[in-house]
Amino acid sequence: VSAADTEGVASVTRGEIPETESYDDLIDAFNSVVENEEVTITLLKDIDLDDKICTTAQSCKITLDLNGKTVSGTHKDGVLMINNNASVRVTDSGTGGTIIGSNEFSYTTGNDFSSIIYYRGVVSVLDGKFILENGNISNTNNEDDGCGIFVCGASSEIFISGGNIS
Repeated sequence: VSAADTEGVASVTRGEIPETESYDDLIDAFNSVVENEEVTITLLKDIDLDDKICTTAQSCKITLDLNGKTVSGTHKDGVLMINNNASVRVTDSGTGGTIIGSNEFSYTTGNDFSSIIYYRGVVSVLDGKFILENGNISNTNNEDDGCGIFVCGASSEIFISGGNIS
């Protein structure tokens, strides 16, 4: 699927006989995935996000093809949050595809003055699997407390076979 063939910011390809649907919102494209489904989401344009992307479907497998495009986000929790035992594989069929965030650690103080510190990366793996095959993950926060990939939880996994993290 090329940008010339489809309108929208992203396309989702699914099914044994592949069918492709265009989405005007990347978060909607991720939210269209259902439990145990395997899909490829291809970026068609550069995207600036106000909110984070979360995997909502249980045990889904998503390939995110950056397609030479950039996803930028400034949400305090990062750009992509993987949970619900989902698997997200990032690849780039173009050149220079990047996920950019500027998140940092944050904390909350409870009524009893206890503090909970939340660390998040541009990509946060809270309960699932993240695979970086190609593309770039970049945290533009100039402080020392941000990171490219944050992993938490006994069942979370990351695999890096290519790409760049900065």
